[in-house]
Amino acid sequence: MAVREHLLETASRPPEEAPAALVGMSVMPSGAINCITLQVEPEHVLPVLEAMRGLMGKLESYLTSAVASRYLLVFGVALAIEAFDIVTVPAMAALALVR
Repeated sequence: MAVREHLLETASRPPEEAPAALVGMSVMPSGAINCITLQVEPEHVLPVLEAMRGLMGKLESYLTSAVASRYLLVFGVALAIEAFDIVTVPAMAALALVR
């Protein structure tokens, strides 16, 4: 709601205060992208596309690092469980033999 209100408020500004481009984008859980362009003046189309290209590059970099860090976390937890298993099972077996 806050984003929608901000976009509506920005779009209703007088022409001298209005942004050169105002783009709203939503990504569905399936990965489909819905992009709604509210306002782009013709002379600003190329700068807007360049800005969006840069934004998509930054978003891709962030998502790649976030996914990689999650995989590393899962791998680390699995490795810790395996190490714990390797150390404790023989110790438990030795303890059982001592009794």
